[in-house]
Amino acid sequence: MCIGNVKFQLAHDRHKSIIQAVPKILPKACHMYCAQHMSLKYGNAKVRWLLKEAAKTLNQNEFWGLMLQIWAISPKAYHNLMAIGPLNKWASAFQEKPRYGIIYTNHVESWNRMIIPERMLPATNLVEGIHANIMRHYRDYRVDGEKFKTPVTKWCHEQILHNAWRGRTFTREKTSPTIWTVYGESRTCVVDLNARECTCKWWQTMGIPCEHAVSVIRECQMDPYTFCGVYYKRETYMETYKKNWRPTRGKDEWPKDRVSRKIIPPLPCVMPGRTSKEKEKERQT
Repeated sequence: MCIGNVKFQLAHDRHKSIIQAVPKILPKACHMYCAQHMSLKYGNAKVRWLLKEAAKTLNQNEFWGLMLQIWAISPKAYHNLMAIGPLNKWASAFQEKPRYGIIYTNHVESWNRMIIPERMLPATNLVEGIHANIMRHYRDYRVDGEKFKTPVTKWCHEQILHNAWRGRTFTREKTSPTIWTVYGESRTCVVDLNARECTCKWWQTMGIPCEHAVSVIRECQMDPYTFCGVYYKRETYMETYKKNWRPTRGKDEWPKDRVSRKIIPPLPCVMPGRTSKEKEKERQT
């Protein structure tokens, strides 16, 4: 999805209506499939684990190695995965745009779980409960942001420290002012500081310097925080959660001039097919 100069990616559960609607309504959006929802279609736990690993890896050779293991366990599962569509819809190794490590729709599921107590309430109470949740989250995130001691978020800072520790034993060879060859424990990569790229693809995908890049940045005595994406900056975090949400008034202070009517929740709709509990019970047996 593109709003102004900002581009977004849409991850979903491969529902037919979404697949058909996105190209029409959001033609510039880069939409991908959730690996968790894809894996739930297979009963074999090993196949599910291999599928998630294949979706997560950034190396195409590793991807095909994992797919070969899936084929050895279940040729049908392999052919079903290959028939889903272009690999860049679900495999990170073939995705050219930054994905920031997101291969699941966990953030949506977390939101759904957060509003479970309010979901069956009348519409007015539902909206009021969602408003209260958002108000608390903005307050808590804003307080956390004020505690950041680095120019980036706490999670990004921890990733840089981890990559620095991983790359402490790497050897480097300078081929040009901004291009280096890094010899790691198991692979050799090329780092381009100007383009902010590494052949391991972790830097491009996550927006954070990888272990090879951090090794070079430290060798050049530069600040690794300046090479992080704008989404990880402390200023961006504080700008996102700077809004102060006003609490809603109590029900006794609501306007009385409207026609009094009771708004009830919608009637439950039973979808066709087996329920998720029934599917889970079949997998366990």
